[in-house]
This record gives sequence, C-alpha cells and structure tokens, in this order.
Amino acid sequence: MLEVEDINNETISIAGGGLAGNALAILLGKSGYSNINVYEKRPRIPVASEKVFTMALSSRGIKTLKEIGLFEEIKNISIPMRGRMVHLLNELFYSYAEKNFGEQVNFHFETRCQDFDIKEKSFTKINNKTGRSKKVVTNTIIGADGAYSSVRNQMIRLPRQEYSQSFMSHAYKEIFIPAGPNEVFPDVHPLLTNLYEDFETNPTTPLVTIKTYPWSYQSNVALIGDAAHAIVPFFGQGMNAALEDVLDLYNCLKEMNEKQQQKTNGIVYSNTFTNGITFDRNVFEKAYKQYQVNRKSSSDAIAEMVIENFVEMSDKVMDKLFQRKKKVEHLLEEKFPQRYISRYELISFSTTPYIEAQRVGEINKSILHELTKDQDTESDPSNVDLDKADELIKKLLSK
Repeated sequence: MLEVEDINNETISIAGGGLAGNALAILLGKSGYSNINVYEKRPRIPVASEKVFTMALSSRGIKTLKEIGLFEEIKNISIPMRGRMVHLLNELFYSYAEKNFGEQVNFHFETRCQDFDIKEKSFTKINNKTGRSKKVVTNTIIGADGAYSSVRNQMIRLPRQEYSQSFMSHAYKEIFIPAGPNEVFPDVHPLLTNLYEDFETNPTTPLVTIKTYPWSYQSNVALIGDAAHAIVPFFGQGMNAALEDVLDLYNCLKEMNEKQQQKTNGIVYSNTFTNGITFDRNVFEKAYKQYQVNRKSSSDAIAEMVIENFVEMSDKVMDKLFQRKKKVEHLLEEKFPQRYISRYELISFSTTPYIEAQRVGEINKSILHELTKDQDTESDPSNVDLDKADELIKKLLSK
C-alpha cells in the first residue's frame, strides 16, 4: 500500500526545480509563505550534461531577478551580449533560497513526481536513488516542470482544456567553438576542432511550440514557464518569458492578498504561517485567473514572433530588399529615438508586453514598406524620405 504524506492545507508544492520554479519559490518565501516544497528529478549538482544551453538574459528576466535580489550576483558572473557562457544558475537560486528562506523553502532533489490528481491536489513522489514512493496531498500544485510537463499532461484531461503542440522540421544541436583571443572569425572552420565528435555525440533536440489554456484549475493548480507555453529558442526569450510569469504571478498574489485583507479589515480568518501570512484558496484562485489573463496573449505573441524571427534569420538575411529595410529601420531608430523602436528592441531590451511588441512590429512593417517600395534596393538608405517617415510615425504609431 502506498504511504500517504498529507503535508497539510498550508503547503505549496512546485513540480520542477528549474529557474522558474526556484524563482517562484523564493518570491513566495519573500511574501511570507511557508512549507514551500520544490521537487526536482535531477541531482542538485548535475552530472556532465548531455544538453548544454546558453541563456540570454534580457530586461524582462532582469526585472524578476532584481525583485528576488539576485541580479547583481548573476550579473557578476555573466558576460554582456558580446559573448556567452554557461553557468550553474540553478545553484545560485538554491543557495540563495537556503540562505534567506531556509525555513520556508524545501528542495527535494532526485525526486520525480507523477500520478498527479488535479482535483484531489495530490501526486506521487519517487526518490530516484531508493525507489521509495509516497503519495503527497497538498494544498496547491504549481507546474514548473518544462515543455513536457507531467502536471500539464494531467490538466489536459480536464473538460474544455485546450492544448496544441507543433514541431519544427529543424532541430537543435550544440557545436562548441573555443573562446580564443581573436575578435573576428574570418574562417570558422579551423575553430571547429571537435566538429565531428560534437555532431555525433551531442543530442539532437526537437524544437517544439506548445500552447494550452487555461493555465490553472481553481486554486488547485497553475502552470508557469515552458509548462504553460513552450517556445523555440530563436529570440532568446524562453527563460525571460518564464521569469516574467513568475513575477506576474507573485504580483497577482500580492494584489489579491491585499484585497482580501481589505475586505476583512485586515483580519485574516485562517491559520497563520510562522511568517504571518496565510494560505487562502480564494486568493490563489483569483491570482491564478488574473495571472493567466495577464500573460496568455503575450505568450502566444512571442511564440509566433520567434518563428518569424527564425524565418528571417534562415531565409531572408541575404535578400537585398530585406537588408535595405533593416538599414532603413536602423536609420529611423537613429533619427527618431523613442518614437520609432524596432520590434527586436522592444522584445530584447524592454519590458513592453510581447503582445504590444507584436502590434508595433506589424505597424513598423507597414512604415518600412511605404518608405522602401519605390526605391531601388541598391540605393543609399540615408536617402529615405525622412519627412514622410515622420508623418507615418505620427499617423501609425501616434508618436
């Protein structure tokens, strides 16, 4: 008979100890919640990984890291976008959580979760080393367990749960180029010293876009990060979008807690945590609903824009008309700062919602089309009609 661990009604269980799950655990601890349990199937210090991913941190992720209090530490071991490095970012989160919220956040490494029951708010945890399993009954489950989320796989069994996945015909493979002293690479071939070995031994990773909705069910469960909206990596936004999810959910919980306290004149009729904040099903259900309303349209937008960006990088960069439009766009950004901002800038260097960046990007396409449609692709981009550009920006962008 499976042993049952009824943690109690004041527990938050997070499936997945990646960046999103860890960040949320820390912010929940910062809010005052206790008994936050994070379950991660991998060991704390990973063995030599089969997969190596570089991570591009942009303004979106930075905003969340600043709220957590980890940005300066991560900044100190990072490199501006002149280059990239691989760091054990998860270990920074683990150490920070243990140092600052050790009594509130518990990590369970090498522990996989399965057999989720969304309505019962339960799952089975299995220790990878011992094989020992135990049924866990909790108060709410947060799925931060990635693109192939076990939590989401149970949610899609619920009535009216939407789900779609699409794979690209292309795939991802990491090829290592040593970081030498040279600043330019006139011929990359000599640097690919292990090209054959890398190609043969490094895994070929499928590229999948996953969409689902709703992202939550009552106060029982919610999805964040790739579990809610997996995207392909051609804008460097997967991690940043996940960290935006975390910050938005954290802010929604704060807002709903404040509203609940105002209704009760500051009196909370429930058992309190050690840190003074209580778990309230109504608060979590309302926060989950508001969070998914805030984030769903933007997550769909970045999923679409990432595919478009891949097409640009793979098919259009050698097209002369495309090149000309890009040169004109750079000129407009220079001549009309703060008025004309490219979609790339909005996505990578601002916290503008993705859905708004998508809207502006479509307008920008119209402006560039109007400015270049009657000009030869070989003509000097600086000869573009700036008066016409000014009028178009005023008319279409209202700036």
